[in-house]
Amino acid sequence: MILLFTSDHCAWCDVLKMMLDDESGELGIPETVFEVDVNRHHHIAEAYGILVVPTLVAGCRRSQGFPHTRISSRFFSK
Repeated sequence: MILLFTSDHCAWCDVLKMMLDDESGELGIPETVFEVDVNRHHHIAEAYGILVVPTLVAGCRRSQGFPHTRISSRFFSK
Protein backbone atom coordinates (compact mmCIF):
# COMPACT_ATOMS: atom_id res chain seq x y z
CA MET A 1 0.00 0.00 0.00
CA ILE A 2 1.26 3.45 -0.92
CA LEU A 3 -0.09 6.59 0.73
CA LEU A 4 0.10 9.89 -1.12
CA PHE A 5 -0.48 12.79 1.26
CA THR A 6 -1.83 15.85 -0.57
CA SER A 7 -3.64 19.12 -0.06
CA ASP A 8 -5.90 21.33 -2.17
CA HIS A 9 -3.29 24.09 -1.94
CA CYS A 10 -0.34 21.91 -2.94
CA ALA A 11 1.28 23.04 -6.20
CA TRP A 12 3.28 19.83 -6.71
CA CYS A 13 0.62 17.28 -5.73
CA ASP A 14 -0.95 17.06 -9.19
CA VAL A 15 2.49 16.82 -10.79
CA LEU A 16 3.39 13.96 -8.47
CA LYS A 17 0.12 12.16 -9.26
CA MET A 18 0.93 12.37 -12.98
CA MET A 19 4.46 11.09 -12.32
CA LEU A 20 3.05 8.13 -10.38
CA ASP A 21 0.67 7.32 -13.24
CA ASP A 22 3.47 7.56 -15.80
CA GLU A 23 5.96 5.44 -13.87
CA SER A 24 3.67 2.89 -12.22
CA GLY A 25 3.84 0.47 -15.15
CA GLU A 26 7.61 0.42 -15.42
CA LEU A 27 8.03 0.28 -11.67
CA GLY A 28 5.65 -2.65 -11.41
CA ILE A 29 3.78 -1.11 -8.50
CA PRO A 30 1.19 -3.74 -7.61
CA GLU A 31 -0.04 -1.83 -4.60
CA THR A 32 -2.89 0.59 -4.61
CA VAL A 33 -2.07 4.26 -4.17
CA PHE A 34 -4.37 5.92 -1.65
CA GLU A 35 -4.58 9.70 -1.73
CA VAL A 36 -4.95 11.27 1.71
CA ASP A 37 -5.98 14.94 1.84
CA VAL A 38 -4.26 16.30 4.95
CA ASN A 39 -6.95 18.95 5.45
CA ARG A 40 -9.81 16.46 5.53
CA HIS A 41 -7.93 13.61 7.20
CA HIS A 42 -5.56 15.44 9.51
CA HIS A 43 -5.72 12.60 12.04
CA ILE A 44 -4.11 10.22 9.52
CA ALA A 45 -1.45 12.79 8.60
CA GLU A 46 -0.68 13.31 12.29
CA ALA A 47 -0.40 9.55 12.86
CA TYR A 48 2.23 9.35 10.10
CA GLY A 49 3.99 12.54 11.18
CA ILE A 50 3.36 14.30 7.87
CA LEU A 51 4.55 17.91 7.87
CA VAL A 52 5.07 18.50 4.13
CA VAL A 53 2.91 17.77 1.09
CA PRO A 54 3.25 16.00 -1.19
CA THR A 55 4.63 13.03 0.72
CA LEU A 56 4.73 9.40 -0.40
CA VAL A 57 4.77 6.66 2.23
CA ALA A 58 5.21 2.96 1.48
CA GLY A 59 6.05 0.77 4.43
CA CYS A 60 9.08 2.32 6.12
CA ARG A 61 10.02 4.39 3.06
CA ARG A 62 9.08 8.05 2.85
CA SER A 63 9.79 10.76 0.31
CA GLN A 64 8.52 14.30 0.52
CA GLY A 65 8.63 17.72 -1.00
CA PHE A 66 9.20 16.82 -4.67
CA PRO A 67 9.94 17.64 -7.56
CA HIS A 68 12.32 15.04 -8.88
CA THR A 69 12.67 14.01 -12.47
CA ARG A 70 11.89 10.38 -11.66
CA ILE A 71 10.13 8.88 -8.68
CA SER A 72 11.94 5.58 -9.15
CA SER A 73 15.36 7.15 -8.60
CA ARG A 74 14.28 8.76 -5.35
CA PHE A 75 11.78 6.38 -3.81
CA PHE A 76 11.43 2.97 -5.42
CA SER A 77 15.04 2.03 -6.03
CA LYS A 78 15.48 -1.70 -6.29
